[in-house]
Amino acid sequence: MLKAFKEVGKTTFVEYKTKFKIRWSKKALFDPLFKNDTIDSVGMCAGFNSKSQFYAAFRKFEKMTPREYYLKAKRRRR
Repeated sequence: MLKAFKEVGKTTFVEYKTKFKIRWSKKALFDPLFKNDTIDSVGMCAGFNSKSQFYAAFRKFEKMTPREYYLKAKRRRR
């Protein structure tokens, strides 16, 4: 099944799942339900096991840390 996933999706299941968690966390950073949460706790809610795992994955796919993303996106939203 994982081979079929890679052939159809052109990515591994683990990479797909990680990208999904990153997309979710990017939305959650600005979701009113998470307004009292820290960036690190949003990463934990997204399913990352540690702050370092969250930051490493985020940097890999977004080329910046979650905090850098948040500050940049917050400036754009004004």
